[in-house]
Amino acid sequence: MNHVFLNSEVVDDYVKAAGIKYKDLAKRLGFEDARHLRYLRSRKNYASWNTVVLLADILNETVPWHGRDRAITPLQLIDGLTDPGGVYKRLIVATRLGGLEPIRDAEHLQCPDAIWECVGEGEFPLFRKFEPVDGRSAPEWFFETFFSLFEYVPSPDEFQLLQREDDFVVVRTCPWLRHRQSGRTRSFACRSSFRLDAAERITEMTITFDESPELIRFYETGR
Repeated sequence: MNHVFLNSEVVDDYVKAAGIKYKDLAKRLGFEDARHLRYLRSRKNYASWNTVVLLADILNETVPWHGRDRAITPLQLIDGLTDPGGVYKRLIVATRLGGLEPIRDAEHLQCPDAIWECVGEGEFPLFRKFEPVDGRSAPEWFFETFFSLFEYVPSPDEFQLLQREDDFVVVRTCPWLRHRQSGRTRSFACRSSFRLDAAERITEMTITFDESPELIRFYETGR
């Protein structure tokens, strides 16, 4: 995932708690002109994922622990609802399950006990058991590798809540993907089955693709 919008309210709160001046923060982020950070805050420009990761590191170093109860993650600092790639909005973050709050910024997917499994005629190459790949988590690897090749073509019936019983949820997603170089589009329709714990965090997730063999070929030839 190369370009995201910052969640300016969250960033401002953390910067205030850290007691850092924005011009000093801009320097630490490697910006020669402090206006660049101002543009990111106002969402006039997209932020690179590397910038978001570095920003989280800086805030973790400077925000006192008595003002928070956990480490600051990059996912907290982006606005999933305006993520131009639609990764978190369309797959994880903004899916409201039976009126519940959105699944929390995919932070639970950083937990090693979570499992991603692909069901279908062919195993989708980027969904594996939840193990680090080259030092990165499996979802991070998936997002960075796959969505650098494709962009979303939103669909009005993108989300359907098919089933909700206690801790078990089934959601259907029906977006399309357009290859950035060839311009070809391909359906990305799939069913996602979740098991949630008492805190509404995913403990298990199974994704079934409607056309997994075609999708795999499309991915491999596009690459």
